[in-house]
Amino acid sequence: FSLCGDFVEFSRATTAIKTSMEFWEKLGLLPGWHAEAPHPWVRLVRDEINLGFHLTGSMQPGLSFFAEDMANRVEYLRAAGYDVRDSGPFPGAATLTAPEGTPIYLFAGLDHSEAVVL
Repeated sequence: FSLCGDFVEFSRATTAIKTSMEFWEKLGLLPGWHAEAPHPWVRLVRDEINLGFHLTGSMQPGLSFFAEDMANRVEYLRAAGYDVRDSGPFPGAATLTAPEGTPIYLFAGLDHSEAVVL
């Protein structure tokens, strides 16, 4: 996905990762990755859909993108007139909000060093 980097998942918060996993697995999604940092999360995958469930109360459902050169992409988007906000607690992370309100999460790199394939 051009300017935002590589699409990784539709991200959303959950209060029960196991319950979310069981529900979506029954509908045909497969376990992908999981990790405990920066908070517990899991990614379920199938064909062209990736759903990420994050055990955090501070995340609005949105689209997550990663790119090694995300700082350059964010700079370009800002120069083009997009309102891109820095967002923590991730270094180099930013958020762009689509006109209908969908958060577009922009992350630098794609570090799965802490993630485990399920």
